[in-house]
Amino acid sequence: MGYANKCDKKWTAETGCRINDEISGPAKTVGVSFLTYTPIGEQREHLTFSCVSLIRQGLTYKLKSAIDKDEINDIVSSSYTTWRSDGDVLEDKYVLDTTETNNHLTIKKLDLANRRIEGSFYAAFNIKEPRFNPKNPKRVVFSNGTFWGVIHD
Repeated sequence: MGYANKCDKKWTAETGCRINDEISGPAKTVGVSFLTYTPIGEQREHLTFSCVSLIRQGLTYKLKSAIDKDEINDIVSSSYTTWRSDGDVLEDKYVLDTTETNNHLTIKKLDLANRRIEGSFYAAFNIKEPRFNPKNPKRVVFSNGTFWGVIHD
């Protein structure tokens, strides 16, 4: 599960963690995703952190909008999107605010034997114009974020 303050309101999301074999090569990485749903199971939000190393516990990563597979070191790619209809139509896309100096992801615990990962994060995003839903804010900030998840292949 993932928890944060999103625009200063409590936010809870399901956490999914998948190994990135196509990106990772011999240095294994995992993608950590947070998804929110309507009461009837329609996806509404998707926050992602990609290329998190599976061999470096206790590391704080800087965030970037997108990275090349050769850049997998201390940088994690991050994105945020909103969804509409029955959860299969992209609504608005946000891009990481690279001027925000507090953007980070910290891996606090990495237990490969039990396939569990835990961490914390802060991430600020700006909407990519034109926006499709005028109710969506132009800026979204996830602060005091914490999470845990089970790593799947």
